[in-house]
Amino acid sequence: MSLFNFEESKTAMEKDDASRSTIPEGKYTGTFKSVEIKTSKAGQQYVNAQIVLDNKRVVFESFHLMHPKAAEIAKQKLTRVLLYGYKTPPAKLETLKDVAFALDGVAVNVQLKHGDTNEKGYVNYKISYLPLTTEQSRADYTVAADSVPAF
Repeated sequence: MSLFNFEESKTAMEKDDASRSTIPEGKYTGTFKSVEIKTSKAGQQYVNAQIVLDNKRVVFESFHLMHPKAAEIAKQKLTRVLLYGYKTPPAKLETLKDVAFALDGVAVNVQLKHGDTNEKGYVNYKISYLPLTTEQSRADYTVAADSVPAF
């Protein structure tokens, strides 16, 4: 009986490496999980979330709703997520806590594209949100200015 099996350890290591590999570009169904409010180094609060994809891989998304320059983009992304992920989105989101609560568990279709590689060697993904059903086109959704949460 062997105390250590090199081949089994090598196989386990290869599986671990594969789970950390770059996710191929494409369309995936995912669910928002582990939604939490964090504070940046600059002192700005934001909503951070994991999107668990149908292939069990995870991508991260941040909504910087309090940042003066990033807030408009964050509001647009948030509106798409809530419109595409809910049949009836919440009528009012007044705080970051409301946003975090609304996002947790929302199912979405995402389009992943590769962006830059960060200093740690990880790919930054560009995430686009798509309607949940294939019968619906982007034209079916218009993002009204009054549907964007006011912070």
